[in-house]
Amino acid sequence: MRRVGPRRDATAALALVALASCTREARREDRVVAKITEGISVTSGVSGTVTTLAAYPTSVAHRGVNAVDIAAPGGAPVWHQLDYVPGDVAGGWIRAYASREAGSCAQWLPGSPYDNGAKLVVVTYFYGKGGVYRGWHKSAYQHVVPARADVWVKWNHASAPVHAWPSADVALGNGSKSGLYLGTVFHVAGPITNGPSGAICTTGSHLHQEGDGSRAPTLLAGKATTARYDDVHRFAIAGGLPPIGAPPVDAR
Repeated sequence: MRRVGPRRDATAALALVALASCTREARREDRVVAKITEGISVTSGVSGTVTTLAAYPTSVAHRGVNAVDIAAPGGAPVWHQLDYVPGDVAGGWIRAYASREAGSCAQWLPGSPYDNGAKLVVVTYFYGKGGVYRGWHKSAYQHVVPARADVWVKWNHASAPVHAWPSADVALGNGSKSGLYLGTVFHVAGPITNGPSGAICTTGSHLHQEGDGSRAPTLLAGKATTARYDDVHRFAIAGGLPPIGAPPVDAR
């Protein structure tokens, strides 16, 4: 009589091992795909509470590129910080400048009764090892009292094995330890209109944050955010140069 039990048991055990191995590999691949899909994150510019995403409660569309409003007190510090920066990004340049768009709420200067803070556009340039240019990304932060109206700064990726600069102005990718300080939230004492007969620009102190890519899927109205920590936008690095052109010099 042939004995087949042990062989069947061994075969079944091998099958289970193979299945477990395949399952682990599938999960590993899922994690890799998820990380690639999520991309780089722009974190919350301020500590506060999300009030508006794609539309206002009245169903009116929220103007701006992937606009997010975060209620925060006047005088709260505003930051530009990134997370999930790939390890092969060494650093690069950042330009932050005030954009006075004609006809918009950002057109008004300090001293005007319609001033509601500046809109700061932040363009981040990415370089790899050896100074190889990778691309760029644009964010915007509105209703801000700017620390500087127009500035270029050098940045290093905090976790990269090789940095772009021997000594940079700021580090990105290290949360609250660094980041680019932009200024403070503009204090709003009451409703401010866009001119004597214009629409409402703001009714309370808050940060209006925009960014190329998409809103972070974790954002919800009513969610509390921590500056330089919670994701607000996710993006992939855009190739080529932005409309403002190249940075002052290569990061080599």
